[in-house]
Amino acid sequence: YLSSSHNNTISNFIIDNCSGTNFFGFRLVSSTNNVVSDVRVDNNTGASGAFYAINITGVNNRFTNISIENNQVLALTTAGYGFYASNAAGTIFENSRVANLSAQGITQGISILGTSANSQIKNNVIENIRSVSPTATNVGACGISIAGTAHTALVANNSISGIYDGTNKVAPAYIPSGILLAAGTSHQVYSNSISIYGSATGANSDPGFS
Repeated sequence: YLSSSHNNTISNFIIDNCSGTNFFGFRLVSSTNNVVSDVRVDNNTGASGAFYAINITGVNNRFTNISIENNQVLALTTAGYGFYASNAAGTIFENSRVANLSAQGITQGISILGTSANSQIKNNVIENIRSVSPTATNVGACGISIAGTAHTALVANNSISGIYDGTNKVAPAYIPSGILLAAGTSHQVYSNSISIYGSATGANSDPGFS
């Protein structure tokens, strides 16, 4: 956990086999111009509160060569996020892997929201992101989500696959998505590979989309 920490290079650490409520693997708050690299957040469990493998606020932070794998959230309707950036303009998340994340609420590999303009999500592998609640109709799974006033995001050269949620949904916004542009303007989205496959167990008539 770092707060109001600026202009640092942070690298080469592992967070694994941990559990707890309101889980934060690595948290960077109100911090700017940091470079974070060669980090693993693997094999962790959120017991009840929301799960964030990496959670940040603050501008112009760069994350590269990050591994977020095999994490799960056990509590019903509780959210799980691989990389979560809020009010974090200029965030760069690149050359990284987010895989095998499951939760029973909102489940997102990479989430950019709030006043996070000019963020860049590029050259990442995102796979097996699963929202596994048998009953929740107003939450969903997606590989990359851009929301809030996160204008002018760049989403490029990412490989996204295995996004799964088998429960009926009440609106298209909750259907499993490779890339979900929920809000914001002037985004650039190109050269991403998206494969959403398998048989949905829900019977909702709303179509799935990438």
